[in-house]
Amino acid sequence: MGEDSVYGLIAYYKVFAPVQIVIALLTQFLIVMPLWRKILVKPKTAITIFLVIFFVCILFATGLAYIIWDPKTPLSRLIDNALFMTSVQMFYWVVDFMLLGIIDFKSFKKTKATHKQKEPDN
Repeated sequence: MGEDSVYGLIAYYKVFAPVQIVIALLTQFLIVMPLWRKILVKPKTAITIFLVIFFVCILFATGLAYIIWDPKTPLSRLIDNALFMTSVQMFYWVVDFMLLGIIDFKSFKKTKATHKQKEPDN
């Protein structure tokens, strides 16, 4: 399996793909959907939610990069790994919320219309 061949990669996905799919679905239903519902109810919370997600991504990416970092390599390698992992996670979150926004576009229209009706005219 560790012979740097295509067969090793295929074997890896045969073993771990079901686990990765389960983790992805659990992430979507236990973390993303509750956050999305909060954004739909109160769209101004999106900024706060994205800032929290950004800092959590930085924290976990830095921690994981530190765990896999070899102290014999330069510190720049640790920083590069942490930034790369953070950017991959942020890309995931941005694309995920953009797709939810496309799917729930009508919900946003209803939410904006509801907020406009509730606001008193000056």
